[in-house]
Amino acid sequence: MNAPGTTMTHALLPGSPAIDGVTFNPTDCDGERLAAWHAAGINRVFTPTSAEIAHARRIVAAFERARAAGRERASVDGALVEVPIYAAAKRLLESP
Repeated sequence: MNAPGTTMTHALLPGSPAIDGVTFNPTDCDGERLAAWHAAGINRVFTPTSAEIAHARRIVAAFERARAAGRERASVDGALVEVPIYAAAKRLLESP
């Protein structure tokens, strides 16, 4: 099994931390491809989708309307929105 596969297998075991790092050797073309593949995967996982961005916009708008009306919380798609959810949505929208 390759190193990333071993790391992921160990990450599935209870109490086993997944510790992984990309090693880069400029003379190793396979290493460069692995590093690029790893970075693309990380970007894909951590970049919000257009649906997530749209949902965050709805959360922020609903919460700000509720606050302007003197309420402490809002409802979006049947879910209760309080300060922590609002703050997370704001951070998502403010991220580069």
